[in-house]
Amino acid sequence: MSMRENWIKVGSATIHYFVAGEGDRNVILLHGGGTNSAMLSWKYIISHLSQKYKVFAPDWPSYGQSSAFTGNYTNDLLIDCLSRLMDAWQLQKASLIGLSMGGAAALGYTLIFPERVSSIVLAGSYGLQHKAPYHTLSYLLLHMPFFSKIICECMRRSHFVIRGCLQKTFHDRRLISEELVHEIYTVAQRSCIEKAFFSWLRNEVLWNGMRTCYAQRFHELQTRTLLLHGEYDSLVPLYYAQQAASLIKNARLHVIHKCGHWLTRERPEEFNRVVSAFL
Repeated sequence: MSMRENWIKVGSATIHYFVAGEGDRNVILLHGGGTNSAMLSWKYIISHLSQKYKVFAPDWPSYGQSSAFTGNYTNDLLIDCLSRLMDAWQLQKASLIGLSMGGAAALGYTLIFPERVSSIVLAGSYGLQHKAPYHTLSYLLLHMPFFSKIICECMRRSHFVIRGCLQKTFHDRRLISEELVHEIYTVAQRSCIEKAFFSWLRNEVLWNGMRTCYAQRFHELQTRTLLLHGEYDSLVPLYYAQQAASLIKNARLHVIHKCGHWLTRERPEEFNRVVSAFL
């Protein structure tokens, strides 16, 4: 199935996106934060899902080939961007698949516009937990002068640093290929990505908890929901997905064993199989 790419004006941003497939049901893939992009996260997912669905995979503002965003980067900004994209694409309804940061945007959008979401897949999703691992330390580091700049500069210069960072998102380190490290190294050269991500982190990680945690609203969700989670996710521990699955009415949880946070790169075959069966 051929994949096309295009750009579309959304508010003040120009959003780059991939589209593939000719199915009569729409699927939108929402990637996560960090040194990321639509192609990095969904490289092995788009072609599989596009065999049955029309698939859209946008780069968030400042990510991939989308234009840079210089303001305060928040979860509300991502929800608004998704809403504008659906309007611009003239989609009345779609299934949303959100990874990590993208999961929180998908979840927030679904709570506001449930009538426009056919189903939702939350993969290693942010927005489930009230605190981050090592929360106080994370807060202090994020607000330390030059911390984010040092991290970004190291990633732009060193494959070794990138591999070390990936070890936090993969469980099986043998699956961290040189090809993947080089892909991330190439993406990391665009400084606005890391600026946007650290802006988002500083906004989300408060001294006493996470700004965005939908746990108190899980009971409102009526949309069919699949939670996909790595057994050894160190960024969003499995406990939070288990809790969400027990509180969301139409939810089921699938745990990918021996897998970390970045499910779509560590276990893409199982991800595709489970998501296809759900949709």
